Amino acid sequence: MIMARTMPFRPADYLTDESTVREYLKAALHEAQVYRDTKILLQALNEAAKTYGLAEVAERAGLNREALSDALRPDAEPGFDTIARVAGAMGLELTVTDRTEAPGPVA
Repeated sequence: MIMARTMPFRPADYLTDESTVREYLKAALHEAQVYRDTKILLQALNEAAKTYGLAEVAERAGLNREALSDALRPDAEPGFDTIARVAGAMGLELTVTDRTEAPGPVA
């Protein structure tokens, strides 16, 4: 039997412009809220940062590259300030909007 060769999926390869990055992060933030899983947002921020260049994002965020990589690891627990600085370094801002579905209990 012939085994098919596959390549790892790298979202950063498809984040080709600011609009796509913005929509990707909006979707990731939504999923992170739905599943209450910060790892989803951290992975998305990491992929988006790769699009802009990790070193460039780190510099703009006032971090060194290693600190940025550490902050965006799936098991990391970065503070809000770090997440906001990384988003800001990519020209983005975290905002609050009305939910489109009926609110559920806040846990």
